[in-house]
Amino acid sequence: MAPRLEARTVLIVDDDPSIRAMLTDALTVEGYTVLTASDGLQALHQLGLSIPDVVILDVMMPHADGMRVLESMRSEPRTRDVPVVMLTARTDEMTFWAGWQRGCDEMMRKPFELDDLFATLDNVLLGPKAKSKRFA
Repeated sequence: MAPRLEARTVLIVDDDPSIRAMLTDALTVEGYTVLTASDGLQALHQLGLSIPDVVILDVMMPHADGMRVLESMRSEPRTRDVPVVMLTARTDEMTFWAGWQRGCDEMMRKPFELDDLFATLDNVLLGPKAKSKRFA
């Protein structure tokens, strides 16, 4: 796998500690700086402290689900353009539609392959939002 072009910070938001740990380890090896949150409220708090380059956001979580976090991010000028990759164990089309409607950049089903996640992160980090922000 090719090394990342520049250091990136990712916020991983998932209530499953094993998924957070696996993603933290894999993304750290790939050169990412990793922040974590175990639920939506912690994610919103973390986003108030620092703005990551990308967010990996689980859909189903306690306290504030991923859809609520995404809505909050898209309504705030500071986080409006941060790319969001949503992860879900749900397979229904309504969940995917809800994520797209709220402004996620990509939706991925759990379980997922790490190579697919890395490719998705590369795509959203080099996508139109990132380019327009970079060259503004």
